[in-house]
Order: sequence, then C-alpha cells, then structure tokens
Amino acid sequence: MIKVKRDLIIKKMTEHQIVAILKEAEAGIPVKELCRKYGKEKEFVLTLQQGYRLLRICLETTSEFITRIFREKELI
Repeated sequence: MIKVKRDLIIKKMTEHQIVAILKEAEAGIPVKELCRKYGKEKEFVLTLQQGYRLLRICLETTSEFITRIFREKELI
C-alpha cells in the first residue's frame, strides 16, 4: 500500500522537479530544507536519493562490465 502511494506522489512531479531536488541534495542542501522548499515528506526525498544512488551504482557496474569485455576482446 505504501508503494502505491509513493508511486502516485512521484507521478505528480515533473522530471524537472525530481532532477532539481536531486541536484540540490547532491550540492549539500539539507533534506529538511528540501522538504520545506518542495512541500514533500522526508521519506519522499530520502527515497529519491536512494533510488538515484542505486541507479548510479547500476550504471557504474554496467560501465565496468562493458570496459572489461572490451579489454578481454583487446578492443581498448
């Protein structure tokens, strides 16, 4: 039930808003201030940050995998 509520909240936001929150969080703005600025709950902002971290890890892992394959094939 909580996941459905979270999905609905995210769908009400534009990509621009989500990216803005993530950029400001990455720049070091405290979560409490972001919540106040965007009118969101702390859990929402933390969920966005966690999802972004997981995506970055996945992309880095994929990049490392592709690099390893190219090296094995002596393409790099």
